[in-house]
Amino acid sequence: KAIALGAAVLEQASQLPGVVSVGLSANGAPLTHNGNTTWIRILGRPWDGGHIDVPEREVTPAWFSTIGAKLASGRFFTESDDSTKGGVAIVNQAFVRKHFNNGEAVGQNIGRVSIKTDPVEIVGVVEDIRQGSLDDEIPPIVYRPFKQNTDTFFNLVARTSQDPGALIPELTAAIRRIDPEILTLDPATMQDRLERSNAAYMHR
Repeated sequence: KAIALGAAVLEQASQLPGVVSVGLSANGAPLTHNGNTTWIRILGRPWDGGHIDVPEREVTPAWFSTIGAKLASGRFFTESDDSTKGGVAIVNQAFVRKHFNNGEAVGQNIGRVSIKTDPVEIVGVVEDIRQGSLDDEIPPIVYRPFKQNTDTFFNLVARTSQDPGALIPELTAAIRRIDPEILTLDPATMQDRLERSNAAYMHR
């Protein structure tokens, strides 16, 4: 159901005048927070029962290009990365620095903290994306395909060739056309979020 709703939101938003690309992310938009973490481990390594605590974000394939993220190695997600396929993930460069000593991460497997866990293959590495505020250190982050690990709460991001602020009420109206009871929270341009984060940084 969440996948169908996400597809409907993307379709409605992409049809608005001036919209260049759209994407969805669960558990947090850029410049918001580094929370919503999960426990993982690196498969194929000796395991003492401990865990790695990392923020996890579920995103649609176009989410990376919509926010201007750059691929460092491997590939981005595709529409075929769904629940019928093996688990895949993209990690950021901070993850590679910390857990692979700047070595090759693509092709390695991670998994949940369990003796028996389904492998999730790292298929790509992206340059670090600031999920938290400007004064937060960028942590190691794991990104999963939206279709493989869905959530009923998600963020919509849109890239536009027109005034971003003018697009916000149109996006809200487009989403409400799907279902008037859908709740939309804190719509803002990325410049707004940047200024909020910068203000928080300057006053600390």
